[in-house]
Amino acid sequence: MLTQVRQLDAADRIELINTLWATFDADSLPMSPEIAALVDERVTEADGTPLTGRSWVEVEKHLRHRSR
Repeated sequence: MLTQVRQLDAADRIELINTLWATFDADSLPMSPEIAALVDERVTEADGTPLTGRSWVEVEKHLRHRSR
């Protein structure tokens, strides 16, 4: 399977990664207490200032454009 994945072009590999990532339940991902605290801190910060960040769609679009 890994051989087949390596033969995909970059756009198809990114699509595969996104598809796989979407299958994870966020609560089931292993996380150290330090990372969990950092995530909680950043979520709290993002909730307090929701207009300062970019959506994943915007970030992905920017990254795809940059990689050309």
